[in-house]
Amino acid sequence: EILSFLPFGWAWFEVVYNKREDGKIGWKKWAIRAQETLLEWKFDDEGGIQAMMQQALPDFRIVEIPIEKSMLFRTKIEKNNPLGRSVLRIAYRAWWFKKRIEELEGIGIERDLAGIPVLQVAKDGTDLWNSNDSVAVTQKTEFEKVLRNIRRDQHEGALLPWWIDLKLLTTGGRRQFDIGATINRLDQYIARATMMDFMLLGGQQVGSWALASSKTEFAALAVGTYLDIIAETINRYGIPKLMELNGIDKKLYPKLVHGEIESRDLGVLGEYVSKLFASGVLTPDEELEKFLRHSGGLPTKQST
Repeated sequence: EILSFLPFGWAWFEVVYNKREDGKIGWKKWAIRAQETLLEWKFDDEGGIQAMMQQALPDFRIVEIPIEKSMLFRTKIEKNNPLGRSVLRIAYRAWWFKKRIEELEGIGIERDLAGIPVLQVAKDGTDLWNSNDSVAVTQKTEFEKVLRNIRRDQHEGALLPWWIDLKLLTTGGRRQFDIGATINRLDQYIARATMMDFMLLGGQQVGSWALASSKTEFAALAVGTYLDIIAETINRYGIPKLMELNGIDKKLYPKLVHGEIESRDLGVLGEYVSKLFASGVLTPDEELEKFLRHSGGLPTKQST
């Protein structure tokens, strides 16, 4: 739920405490206050965030949630904007075009398969454009409905008077634009904007290992940045308040850290370590062995 701050730009959590059996104060839960329930923000005279005003189901009662008992996760804190910035915002324009091009593609395919319906009125038939003739106006509306609803499926067919001629016109050729290539280009832009373009590698049987490695490194860097934001918020606002409630000395405050995002390439690591050993720059010791065992997923060394 904390990661919901990525698409929304922010995520607000109300911290709820409880008293443990040993008499200490602990966290009961971090309750997310859904982004859709935000009514407005409350600021002080200096522009500091004071509270989130929430209005939610079932009674739509307005509730003030003070910042003192909350944690606010944001993708960025520029100008102390409580809304942050959605990581999807930079990809929105490409997504907007992609969605509409796909809709037009579907309409175009349907029209190419079914043909473009054309309705022609005989010379001695009703003048459908005579707005003073109520019958003609009614018939024109009905015929327009027929044109819009024509499909090449189990319901195809139209019952028309003798003075109406219905034809289906087809394009008889290919479009000047490659719709598939345009959609793929927009997909690539969206993936690059969100640092996830490594997921597209191999889809078109292109892309070297070195390219894949560099792209996954950028993705790992982005993920690591998001985890740093989460850890920093908890270390700055969550843990100190809990420690204060329990009377813990500041020197003993714990700190939340995240682990590695990417697993190390053991071939590259092994070659690097081997060269250091050969040159005499590196010598084996207990900590180095622990590190290498951990990197390779090997069991820890048993003490004798």
